[in-house]
Amino acid sequence: MVGVIAAARLSLGLIQAPRYHLAADLAAGTLVAVLPQWPPSATPVSLLYPHRRQLSPRVRVFIDWIAREFARHEVGVV
Repeated sequence: MVGVIAAARLSLGLIQAPRYHLAADLAAGTLVAVLPQWPPSATPVSLLYPHRRQLSPRVRVFIDWIAREFARHEVGVV
């Protein structure tokens, strides 16, 4: 993703990337939104783990962290 964003900053074309990757560039005017009235559809994210086992503390911490990150970036969490 970093390479794609760098290419866009160099005016090498259009990109489609998650807004949280581009927030600073959009705020600074380094990049501008094209066709903002037609945003791309949301891409679902799923976390899968074996349901027959007890959830490990590491996995629980990761799930809690990723849920907070999505909430912080105003991405829906279900």
